[in-house]
Amino acid sequence: MPNNDLTTARAELVDRLTHALKVGFDSSEVPAPLIHVDAPGGLGKSHITAQLLRDRRVVWFGERKKLEGQLYEFLDTPLPGVTPLPPSPGTAPCLTPELEKRPSREDPGFCSQLDKRIKPLQFIGLGRFEQRMACKLCPDLKPCRYQNWRPSTRWLFATHARLGLRNRDEYLFKGREIAIIDESPVKEILQAVTLKKHEIVELLTAVRDFEGSRLCTSAAQVFTKLFDVVLALLEDPPPGRRRVELRVLLRDLGYRFIDNLPTAAEQLQAAGKLVHGQPEADDRDARRAKDAVDGIQEIDPMATAYLIQELQLPGGLGAKLHKLADALAADTGARPTCVVVLPSTEGKGGIAAGQLVVPPIPPNVPVVLLDATSDPIIPLHLFPGRPIIDVRVRVQQTARILQTLDHRYPDRTLMDPKSPAIDRLMGIVDRHKLNNPTHKVAMVVKRQLFNGQPHVKNRILKSVAEDDIMFFWANRGDNSIKDYDALFVLGAPELPALETEARARAFMSQIRPELNEQPFDYRVVPQQGNPSEGYVTATNGTRIADRGYLQGGPMFVFYAFHQAEYAQAMLRLRPYDPTRAKTIVFFSNIDIPFFNMEFTTESELLGQAPALLVQARDVLKLQRAAGIQGAIMQKDLAQLLGVSKAAITKAKKKYGHTALWREIESLMTPRTGVSARSSTMP
Repeated sequence: MPNNDLTTARAELVDRLTHALKVGFDSSEVPAPLIHVDAPGGLGKSHITAQLLRDRRVVWFGERKKLEGQLYEFLDTPLPGVTPLPPSPGTAPCLTPELEKRPSREDPGFCSQLDKRIKPLQFIGLGRFEQRMACKLCPDLKPCRYQNWRPSTRWLFATHARLGLRNRDEYLFKGREIAIIDESPVKEILQAVTLKKHEIVELLTAVRDFEGSRLCTSAAQVFTKLFDVVLALLEDPPPGRRRVELRVLLRDLGYRFIDNLPTAAEQLQAAGKLVHGQPEADDRDARRAKDAVDGIQEIDPMATAYLIQELQLPGGLGAKLHKLADALAADTGARPTCVVVLPSTEGKGGIAAGQLVVPPIPPNVPVVLLDATSDPIIPLHLFPGRPIIDVRVRVQQTARILQTLDHRYPDRTLMDPKSPAIDRLMGIVDRHKLNNPTHKVAMVVKRQLFNGQPHVKNRILKSVAEDDIMFFWANRGDNSIKDYDALFVLGAPELPALETEARARAFMSQIRPELNEQPFDYRVVPQQGNPSEGYVTATNGTRIADRGYLQGGPMFVFYAFHQAEYAQAMLRLRPYDPTRAKTIVFFSNIDIPFFNMEFTTESELLGQAPALLVQARDVLKLQRAAGIQGAIMQKDLAQLLGVSKAAITKAKKKYGHTALWREIESLMTPRTGVSARSSTMP
């Protein structure tokens, strides 16, 4: 049984982490070790790590900028029983560690041309690369505080976004003894882009009649032709086909790829010449002239960036187009990552593309990953080649976590104004508050659901104050609700099917197929008449979440994004808190392996009659307690409950994947030493 004493559990973590850090610092291996710290929320992983390393030269990566203030608190607040590691030889201890943050362009005084050069790019949806381009070409570059900034303190704070950039930002690591990643950076590393049918129509409308510079026109021609064919495939998909590989599609349309992206310096140089109206280099001009004669065009991410700039596409659509071009040009892994997903029962289809960006931490710098919900397989692919030191501490869960079994509560249900779901669920919150008038109550919900559906927001705010609302995908590392008494987790924050596929492909792109595995999970289908039938397609129509091959790629994404996000939402209340009883209610029937759940139903939480599954479990327990030893069949269970056998079959079909149904099945099986065919039921 895990220890449930906070002092003892924390001392165990301090002892194991201290030993692991010493091994990491003393190691002469290259690459240096990765220390994976897996301990429950509330134990103080970040605080302990900061105190142990307070005298060292550290770069600390947090998920958001506002977590810099939290790190200040960790460094300024000593913990009993935590002795900082001695400083490296020749370095004096630091009485008051100083912390710097990598500044942003928006910080006051750091960018003199922010309004003129950066904000217009942000307004039309262009991202990090284009903003760096604008900086490098700025007339104020030499005296620029932002570009010339370099860290000067022992501690440096940066966001996870820096781990997902293609430029290496060497100055972040120069002179650093260790890199800390607080929470898994999987969202930044498994980059994804999707285009739905309506977005493709919008892009096609914008680029079809485009007239601009030669490079922009070239990009417009590529994407006009591509989107025309993709739209035809989405509107009239070949029968039995589910996926079309974009690189094969583009090759068949007469285009070729830049398989190695140019360096940042080369891209900036090309960008500067185009922005200032200067011609391209002679050799590039000559090559493009030859391509025009041969009827071949290149897929060039830079051309796409300029095309977006000329078109001024609204919102994030321009950034999506640039990411798609970037993914196409960089798609050189072991598996294809850019596909057209054709319409099916899963959705209306669209384009999915993904890229895995390995964090640019130098191989000689040890890494510490702090994450209570990180799947063990994540570090193997985010930090290839590094020996892994696992620091795991297990404690007894102290919060009571209730999970409903009625529905998954997807967006389409909660968004429907005619659905009674939101009223029922908030009625459960109201009943808890009535029975526990002194409890502070918080809720986690999808931001899009809360802000985008007035009827949902209005109903939630009748029960929970707006200051007590948190959002999925934005709560990692945020401890602001740790002092609440109850937390209600509403709905399923699942990624859309297209994005799930895109991130799965980003993960799988670096994994080579097994010897006995079909390459790329696709097969070539001979072209017969209709040109849309001749491309690479999936071998069957199974849903991506159900496919068991490809080294578990889709399931890896499901755990890394969906399941870990549910768990992170609950961790914010600190399920490990021996000094205070807390209650969490998870409104979803999805299986979560991180916690011990008590299964219940809406009816039970509302004080109404128990649902069928709960009744079944209870009556089976009574049968076993009464000495019934043989197998209890479904028809016997139906007889005990006074329902039809069909009702039991329906319940199994709906809830067969849940732990509660597995408990019911174990109660139905015969006891040891009793024949499976025997039954002592009357």
